[in-house]
Amino acid sequence: MGGHSKEPWTACDDGKCSCKVISDAEAPIAKVYAGEWGDEFADIRLVEEAGYTGNRAEPFVNKIVYGSISEEEARANARRICLAVNATAGLSDAALSQDVIAVVREALEETIAALDSPGMLKLWGNAIGMLGGYSGPRVDMERLRAALALLATDKRE
Repeated sequence: MGGHSKEPWTACDDGKCSCKVISDAEAPIAKVYAGEWGDEFADIRLVEEAGYTGNRAEPFVNKIVYGSISEEEARANARRICLAVNATAGLSDAALSQDVIAVVREALEETIAALDSPGMLKLWGNAIGMLGGYSGPRVDMERLRAALALLATDKRE
């Protein structure tokens, strides 16, 4: 594994809590950000001050805002991070970086297409006829199709 915190990870109150903290069984791991985001930098502004002539220089932290993340989206992000980490528990970082889920989905699509093909049906029909029946392992096509449907669900639920 990549040295990350042990699963399962949880979002506080299943992502409903405003704290948006993600934890493992022992400690907090991360806090998901909400609000404006961008680059912060040190800056100086001139401010008028009563009783003085001229302005006074005051340091402050300025920000170039690039966007914003709503509280609702941030909470959903916390929950999604936990779901993704927990769903991939046991997979190596190398497998994840190679998009193992897409590889499995493509292999499953190819397997179903091959097993459903007229040529495969003819082959099995001939083999069963020559053998006088078949008593070996069965392929549960509905289970394969259901697994593929889970992998192919809309990514933006």
